Amino acid sequence: IIRERLQKNPDQVQLWRILAQNSPVGTNNYAAREKLVRKFSDQLTPQDWEMIASGYWWDRQYTKAIQAYKQAPGTPEKGYRIARGLEITNRKAEAKEAYKTLFKAFPKAEETGQGLMRFAQLVNTKDALPYLNLAIQNFPRQAPDALRKKAEILVNIGDYAGAQQAYQILLTKYAKSEATARYRWET
Repeated sequence: IIRERLQKNPDQVQLWRILAQNSPVGTNNYAAREKLVRKFSDQLTPQDWEMIASGYWWDRQYTKAIQAYKQAPGTPEKGYRIARGLEITNRKAEAKEAYKTLFKAFPKAEETGQGLMRFAQLVNTKDALPYLNLAIQNFPRQAPDALRKKAEILVNIGDYAGAQQAYQILLTKYAKSEATARYRWET
């Protein structure tokens, strides 16, 4: 019904919104998002921009997702996806700044824990340690992977005692984690 109405009168922003929100990910959804952005961007609400950005994200249109998220409400997911999108599109310096913005704006959000792990991969080896420590201290879901990564870094810089301590915490406190299982398998 919506498509028929749009064929008769394509200048109905509300119908394009409904189509963009309710179409499955893919061609129809993409066309509706493109129409909203190109023709009706001045009529879109921050929530519309969030819906559009999320659609672009799932379609792996990261550059478009970043632009749309910049007009969406401030949420931890938005902050993470902007930073991760910049990282994926090889804009590393901008990604680092976006991750830092996420850390400051949402220090306790689950997305911040994910961001800390991603950020640790973007910086020099020694510079990653404080971010991994934050993940270990504040984000139980990321702690096992952060401990393992921390131990690997400590081995690489020659701090074997620190690495042994990190591995011991991994083995005792997070014995049933995937990171521990991978470490046990490798050793």
